[in-house]
Amino acid sequence: MMKQEAIVQSLFIKQIGQRVHFQMQLPHDANRIAGLEYGAIKTTGVLQPGVIINSGTAFQMVANKLIGRLTLQIPGVEGVFCQVDCKEERNISFGEFNTVNLQPTVYTHARKNEELAVDVNGDAAFIEGYYADSWGMGEYLSLEYTFHLYLWIEKCVL
Repeated sequence: MMKQEAIVQSLFIKQIGQRVHFQMQLPHDANRIAGLEYGAIKTTGVLQPGVIINSGTAFQMVANKLIGRLTLQIPGVEGVFCQVDCKEERNISFGEFNTVNLQPTVYTHARKNEELAVDVNGDAAFIEGYYADSWGMGEYLSLEYTFHLYLWIEKCVL
């Protein structure tokens, strides 16, 4: 029988364009990496003069913003098993014509997640990650936020 659990990694981004190298330790009984989810929460930010950030409404779509690029690999294994552009969903309410004022949460519409199928079979002790920020570029003079990464793994339960 297989059991899924998430490993959480939080990265504190304190300047625009920051690059972070990190490691996530895997349990010794991990069999497979099943997927990942991410989210970002702004702490502080100063917009550049004249920049207005508006979320899409039911009748107006706006461009999503690239938060950063995430790269994951297993040491000793050739190649990268995941590279994803992390985006801020600015059209989360597009097409919502409810009479109730719906305030969807981050994962209400199954966004910000990636399905993976990487067998580790207990051979990998950790995963190396690299995150390159780009959220504040072109919009902010300064920006601080926390980037959360949830790595879903499958374990064999006897």
